[in-house]
Amino acid sequence: MRSTFYLGLNLLLLFALLSPEKAFSQCNINTTICSTSGNTAGPFTFQTPSNNPSSCLDFWNGTNANYGYIVLYITQSGTLDLLIQGDYSGFSCLDVAIFDITNQNDPCSSLSTATEISCNYVAPCSGCAEFGSANLGCPAVVDAGTVNAGDVLMILVEDWSDVQNSFTLTLGSNPGSAQTGLPDPTIIPSTFGPFCASDGLSQIQAENMGGTWSGPGMSSTGIFDPQAAGPGAHTINYSIGSAPCIATSSAVIIVGAATIDDMTIGSCVNDVYNVTGNITVLQPPTTGDLIVESCDGQQVTIASAPFIETSYPFDITGLTANGSPCNIQAYFTGSPCFDVLNYTAPTCPPLCDITVLTATPTGCQAGNTYTIAGSVSFTDPPTTGQLIVQDCSGATQTFNPPFTSPINYSINSLIPNGQACNVTAYFTAEATCTSTTNYTAPSIPIVNASADVTICMGESTTISASGATTYSWDNGAGTAANATVSPNTSTTYTVTGTTNGCIATDQTIVNITPKVTPTFTQIAAFCEGTTAPTLPTTSTNGITGTWSPATVSNTAIGNTTYTFTPATGQCAAQQTMVINVTPNPTIAVAVINPTTCGGNGTINFTFTNVADGTYTIGSFSGVVVTSGTASVTAPAGTYNGLSITNQNGCISNSESATLSDPDAPSVNSGPDLEVCAGETATLIADNPDGATITWDNGVTDGVAFVPPVGTT
Repeated sequence: MRSTFYLGLNLLLLFALLSPEKAFSQCNINTTICSTSGNTAGPFTFQTPSNNPSSCLDFWNGTNANYGYIVLYITQSGTLDLLIQGDYSGFSCLDVAIFDITNQNDPCSSLSTATEISCNYVAPCSGCAEFGSANLGCPAVVDAGTVNAGDVLMILVEDWSDVQNSFTLTLGSNPGSAQTGLPDPTIIPSTFGPFCASDGLSQIQAENMGGTWSGPGMSSTGIFDPQAAGPGAHTINYSIGSAPCIATSSAVIIVGAATIDDMTIGSCVNDVYNVTGNITVLQPPTTGDLIVESCDGQQVTIASAPFIETSYPFDITGLTANGSPCNIQAYFTGSPCFDVLNYTAPTCPPLCDITVLTATPTGCQAGNTYTIAGSVSFTDPPTTGQLIVQDCSGATQTFNPPFTSPINYSINSLIPNGQACNVTAYFTAEATCTSTTNYTAPSIPIVNASADVTICMGESTTISASGATTYSWDNGAGTAANATVSPNTSTTYTVTGTTNGCIATDQTIVNITPKVTPTFTQIAAFCEGTTAPTLPTTSTNGITGTWSPATVSNTAIGNTTYTFTPATGQCAAQQTMVINVTPNPTIAVAVINPTTCGGNGTINFTFTNVADGTYTIGSFSGVVVTSGTASVTAPAGTYNGLSITNQNGCISNSESATLSDPDAPSVNSGPDLEVCAGETATLIADNPDGATITWDNGVTDGVAFVPPVGTT
C-alpha cells in the first residue's frame, strides 16, 4: 500500500551521473566490511540523493538527507546474507536496493534498474531490512541470490519514514555466505602505456574503479594527459575506499618522444635537394630502430637500440625539387612515438613545362563516333620540332612552331567503347616536356528489354529497359524505362536507348491469351431465414476462385449480386450471380367474439408479403386474401397454428385466436320464504347484470301472490 499511495508523488530527482572529471559527491562511497568473517560496520549517516535508479524505492524523501550509498567488495563467493539496521527500531520503513557495479568506471552513474540485482521494499516496517537466509533478526527479508568473488556491489538505503539518523551493515557469517574485504586497487598494466608526448587523453583503470587518482598529467578520475605530463617516467597513485578500509597502489607511466629539431631544407641542384636536422630522443624504447623518412618514401636509419637520450643528426639526399608540399617523419620501429614536420620542396630554374592538358569527350555523333577536344597550356616551349597530341587509340593531331600557349586541339571519328583512355601531349624537340591526362570514352549502350511475357486479355503488364540513360518505346509505350501496357492483341514493343548520343535498340513481345468466362448453375431463390445455399468454388467449366461476398446471406432480402474472381494463373474473367432471398410473410390476428351465446365470431387476418389468392390458414381452408387481409367466421373456441404459406412457399409466423361466447348473467332469487296459509308472498330476484327475470309457477317478479299450502 506504501508504494500505491506514493506512486503519484515520487519526486523526479536528478541522480548524479557524474563524468570522469567529477567527484562522487552524491554517492558516499565507503568500504563497509573489511574482514572475511561476518561483522557489523557503521554507523553510516544519510545524505541527499539524486534521481531514483531503483525498481522499488519510492524516493518520497528525495530532497532530504535520507539516503546512504555503501560499496561492498566481494572476496568470497556465496549467498548474499546482509542486514541493514537503522538506529530507530520502532515503526519505520527502511527500504534497500542492491546494484552490481562490477567493472564500472563510474559506480554512481551505473546505478539503474539494469544493474539492480535485488530490492527490499520492506514489510513489515521494523526499522530494518534483510537479504538472504542467515536469520540476522529482521522480519523484512528478501532473497538477493548468489554473488561471486570479484563482484562489486552498491547498497542504496532509503529512510522512507524519515525517522532514522544512521544505520549499520552486518554481513552473515554462516557457511556458504559471501564475504567482503578491501577493494582491489591494482592498476591494470595494459591501460598505462607506454605513451608518446603527442598522444591524446587516456583512461587509466584499476581492478576496482571509483577511487581517486593523482600524479603528473592525471585527473582525479584516472584520465591521463601525456601532453600535460610531458616526456619522462611518471609515478601515478590510486586510492580507493574510506577508513578503515582504504587500499592504494602505484604505477610508473612512461611518456616517450622523438622530436625533429633544427631542420634545414637545401637548395635545388640538378633537380634534387637535401634535408638535414637532428632527432631529439627522450624515454626511447629498448628495441628497434630510429627511422627518418621523407614524403616520397625514402628512409634513413639514424640509430638502433640501445638508444640514449640525445640528439641524433640526419641528412636525406636526392629528393625531387618539384616545389610540392612534403614532410619529414621521425619514428621508432619499437614504439608508436613519432614526429612530423611539413615543408614545401624547392624548385629548379624553369624548363619547358606543359602546365595544363584538358581532354573532353563529346557524346556520340552520327555513325556512333565521338570527338575528343581540349587545350594544351605550356611554358618555355622549344623553337623547333612539333607538338603532337595523341589519344590512346593512336589518333593524333600535329602542330608546328612557333608554339603559342594555349593550343586547342580536336581528334575526330573515334570509336566509343566505354573504356578508360588518355591523351598525351609532347614536344618532339624536348622529350621531357610531356603531359598525359585520362578520360573515359563514351560507350554505345547495351540496351536490354525485359523478357517476353504472356498475359490475359484485358490485363496490364510492365515492360522495362536497362542499359541506357534515356529511352523511347514504340506503340505508344512512352519514354520511361518502365512502361505499363495493355495491348488487345499480341504486340512487339521496340525500345530505343540513348546514352551521350549513342543509340541501341532491343525488343520484347507481349502475347495475349483470351480470358475464359466461368459458368455456374443458377442458385434458386429461397426463403428468408432458411439455410443459405453454398457458392461453388469451382465453375462448371473448371475455373477455381473466390466469391465476394464469400457466403450467401439468408437475411439480405431481395436480389444480391455475388462476384466470382478467378484465382490467378487461369486467365479467366470475373462472373456474377444474382441470388434472391424471398421475405417470409407475417400474419396478425384480430378477434370479434360472438354477440349471442352459441353464435359465431369473426377472426380477421392481416398479412405482409402475401399476394391475393386463396390459401389455407391453419385449420381454415379456402380463405380468400385480398389486399393483404382475410376473414373467417367460426364458432366459439381456441384456434392454434394459424399460419400461411405464401405464393413463394415461404411460411409465416404462427398465431392463435380464441372466440368466446358472451358471459351468462348473474341472478339471485333471494332467501327462501315461509308464510301462513292464505297469506301473500312477493319474490324479487337480485339482477346485477340487468337480465330479463322470469319465474315459473305463474309468479311475476315483484308481484304479490298467494302460494299454495305446502312447500313450492
